[in-house]
Amino acid sequence: MDTYQTLAFYGSQTVGGGKPDFSEALFNVGGSVDVLDGLTVYASFAEGFTMPDVGRVLRGVNSPGQDVDSLLSLEPIIVDNIEVGVTIEHGNLRANASYFWSDSDLGQRLSANADGIFEVNRERTEAEGVELAIEWQASESMTIGGNFAALEGRFDADDDGNVDSDLSASNISPDRLNLFADVQPTDRLSGRLQLSHFFDRNFDDVGAETDFDGYTLVDLLFSYALHQFGRIDLGIQNALDEDYFTYYSQSATARNDRFFAGRGRTITARWSSEF
Repeated sequence: MDTYQTLAFYGSQTVGGGKPDFSEALFNVGGSVDVLDGLTVYASFAEGFTMPDVGRVLRGVNSPGQDVDSLLSLEPIIVDNIEVGVTIEHGNLRANASYFWSDSDLGQRLSANADGIFEVNRERTEAEGVELAIEWQASESMTIGGNFAALEGRFDADDDGNVDSDLSASNISPDRLNLFADVQPTDRLSGRLQLSHFFDRNFDDVGAETDFDGYTLVDLLFSYALHQFGRIDLGIQNALDEDYFTYYSQSATARNDRFFAGRGRTITARWSSEF
């Protein structure tokens, strides 16, 4: 990175260029056991690696005398991940349940400044959650199922080494339930009905104005093959024309000019052909 100057919002600071590099061995181990016929238990430990949002870090330097090689906020994000779960397969039924936990001593948290621009905060973060999935082959032409995901996240707000505050909506998604039914009455015709429910979420230590009121959306998808003339796909998103405000609008921003309603009923038709 060459020497550069930050945005005027951050004081037009001159930041010395540099070429930082990082090196660390990461370890992963996992295994599974077939306890019974159709019943498998598994567990894993994995160290993950990613980079922070470099663009946000570099443009947000707000103190003089900094250089790229010494910016702590450019240090890699190394995350310890633990996952345990069980998978069941019996006849036409398949189900899976898992629990996961992740921790980073120097994680990344996004927060909005007074102008609504997201900035990077490097703090200890923890997240844990559960995922459940089930699928049943009801008949030769119908499959029904669903999945549920719940997630909680905390970060170290006072830099004392303990996570003590909820991650905001900018950093964590709402709990979600998806239900679906796939049908294929003929070789040429198939369809899918799906329901997505986003659960309410309250953010402790963040403020009541960021709490999220959930909503439910229903979508329909159809596909019909025209032999040598291609395929027609028809999608109806938000089929019940639910009136709602997005998760981002409700919980990730306090700016009135970024408070958007979700899309109403939307119909999409597509014809495609391979040649």
